[in-house]
Parts: sequence; structure tokens; C-alpha cells
Amino acid sequence: MKKNVLISGGTGFIGKHLTRLLVEKGFSVSILSRNVKQDTTDISYYQWDVSKGFIEEKAVLNADFIIHLAGENIADKRWTTKRKREIMESREQSIRLIYDVLKTNNKKIDAFISASGIGIYGAINGSLICTEETPPANDFLGITCQKWEAAADVVETLGIRTVKIRTGLVLGKEYGFLKQLVPLFKWKFAVVLGSGKQYMPWIHIDDLCAIYFEALKNTKMIGAYNAAIADDTTNFVFF
Repeated sequence: MKKNVLISGGTGFIGKHLTRLLVEKGFSVSILSRNVKQDTTDISYYQWDVSKGFIEEKAVLNADFIIHLAGENIADKRWTTKRKREIMESREQSIRLIYDVLKTNNKKIDAFISASGIGIYGAINGSLICTEETPPANDFLGITCQKWEAAADVVETLGIRTVKIRTGLVLGKEYGFLKQLVPLFKWKFAVVLGSGKQYMPWIHIDDLCAIYFEALKNTKMIGAYNAAIADDTTNFVFF
């Protein structure tokens, strides 16, 4: 019988690529979505609404693994006070919904793998090299990522192996971060920001999905891992 992987945020850029990889590797996939979608042979869809505290519990109860990608897009809108609250709460509350189902039903899964971000280190300049042991920043993204990971750590208290993937800018043809930049390059509007010395840690979508798959099957992976290429790409070089 196929192992089932439940993905929150599975209809997004990363989720779609990851779903395709998992199906190719012989897994069945369940996806939590706010919208009703038609099941396929290998993919089942379940509804949830984080703002209303609703989740179809069957999605969690049928899962062998959970990959948590859900959360409001940090680049979609201007960071008003309201938007910042939405970004932060969407990450904490969505994990809490899943955690409550796991705890209430004493459900054990093989692993809980949560997205996080390299924003936990803040804006990196100069020669500072960040590892998983580098102290987190005290700015908005740093605090958001800390709370995001703290919410995931609560799942670990249930005796479930928990992994956190601190992701850089995700690049892929016609999608992800590049999709937003293409119009700027086309019309020559792309400009260096500030000093241009800020590092731009990035990762290709295929490499990121491979990391998630490794976290899924490698029982020795626990805790936080950086998912970004180790080079010296700065804002100036990138643009």
C-alpha cells in the first residue's frame, strides 16, 4: 500500500512541483485546499479554512507524512500592520489546526516537515556566513520565522520527527520569484536595492523538492536545515 503524504499549501508553486515528484516516487498525495477540487488517481483533496479554524480531519488521520507549506505570501501585498499580522498568524494557526487533530486523535505520523525561511537571519551583508546555528534576527521576517518554527516544534512534543526547511528565493522557469522579476527585466526596470551588497540566497525548485524528499525518507534528519545555494550572490550580482 502506498504511503500517503499530506501537503498544506499543495496548490502553490512549490506544492505542485513537490506533488509531481512524490507521485513519481510512488506516494499518494493529499492536499489541503480552501477550494473544492476533484480527486485524481494519486491525489486527494481536502478542505480547510484556517481563518475559521476548520479542517477536514480525515486528511490528517490518513496521512503517513505531513509537509507544511501553507502561509500567506510575503511578497503579495504591502506590509501594513494588518498584512504583517496575517502573514504571521497564517503560519502559526495553520500548524495549530494540524497539531490539534494529531493530539486529539493520538495520531502518529512518520514525520512533520515544515517550511521556514532564510529570512530568520535577517538581511545579510558583508562576509557573514549563516549556518543553522546563527542567531535569528529581530526584524519582522526574523520574528515571523521564529514563531513559525516554534509552532512546528510543538508538533515535535507529540513524539513526531520534525524537520524545518529554511528556504531561500525559489527559482523556476516562468514561476516563483523569477515570474515576478521577468517584467522588470523585460522593461529594464530591475534595479539594485540599497547598497546592493545584501546576499540573495536562492535555490532552484528541483533542488528544493529534492531536499523535501530527503527529509521525508531520511529518519536522521531532525531540526532546521538551510535550503539555499552556498555562493556569494549579492543583490548587485543578481540584478
